Amino acid sequence: MIEPLRRAQAILPFLLLVTACGNAEIVVPEPLWVIDTFPSQGALIPAGDVPVVVTFSAAVDEETLADAVLLEHISDSGAPIDVVPTALGEYLEESHTASFQAPSLPADTAYSLTIRADAVKALDGATLLADVVRRFKTDTDP
Repeated sequence: MIEPLRRAQAILPFLLLVTACGNAEIVVPEPLWVIDTFPSQGALIPAGDVPVVVTFSAAVDEETLADAVLLEHISDSGAPIDVVPTALGEYLEESHTASFQAPSLPADTAYSLTIRADAVKALDGATLLADVVRRFKTDTDP
């Protein structure tokens, strides 16, 4: 009989603390989503100066966009050949859209576009749940 009483006395301060705090609300932001990309998955686009455009589900911290996109020249089997440098061109907060500039893309070339979950962050702190990957190819006629 004494042992259950000791247990009750041990947890009583904890119960009082929890009760005194009221309804503590834990707020977790909704995940960030990629709504659209250009080029899209499987797209055949013209060779040349083509921007990469990404539309997010929420306003993004512009400072996180510099490292958010990885553009790679890939083999037909999908193996990375080399990284294509990109730079943030413009971010439109009202539409949550970022455009990135890349060097002129040669004809008949396969690419992988990765929006990196570990880099981009929404203004409310939300992140992508995982990398978003799109593969596309430039047309044979420049």
